[in-house]
Amino acid sequence: MVTEERPAVLWEERALVELVNTLLPLGQPVYLRDQGITTLPLSGLNALLKKQGFYIYAAKVRDAKRLVACTDKASRIERFGLFELRTISQDT
Repeated sequence: MVTEERPAVLWEERALVELVNTLLPLGQPVYLRDQGITTLPLSGLNALLKKQGFYIYAAKVRDAKRLVACTDKASRIERFGLFELRTISQDT
């Protein structure tokens, strides 16, 4: 017999936006490495955030001490340093 585990509280995608917004205030660039984050599933997060009208913009920086290893759609690692939560409408 196969059972399926379900969380006690249903996950709402809007809650993800709120959690991300605590780390990345909307429109404010942040060095996530300075907050202790060394890896980030950037592509996966952006896929979920897109449904709510947001995405995380990532930029390269020269300071190697501030780089975060981010995974793309193909699970390859690319390093970025500066991150910013943006609305999709900002770029359109």
